[in-house]
Amino acid sequence: DEVDKAELARLAEIIKNEKQDYDNDEKEAIRRGKELYAKCKRSKNLYQLKSLDDKVEMKGVHLDQSSLATCFGCTVVDTSVEECVAHE
Repeated sequence: DEVDKAELARLAEIIKNEKQDYDNDEKEAIRRGKELYAKCKRSKNLYQLKSLDDKVEMKGVHLDQSSLATCFGCTVVDTSVEECVAHE
């Protein structure tokens, strides 16, 4: 466990302090993800979903008359973004 914690701390430090280089495919994926998130947040058709964890708020939406739903959850995490990402 101590080795794992040390490795996670090392990864978090890299993510936090070293410039990240993304190739064009990664940049496009990030752009599309942000676009989808913004579109979901603007939708008037968001609906609450029941979460199995009372600390997670879940919402869903069907965009553009799609039969597929996009869902997202929100919670509070008491750590840095870099530490969260290091856990993958």
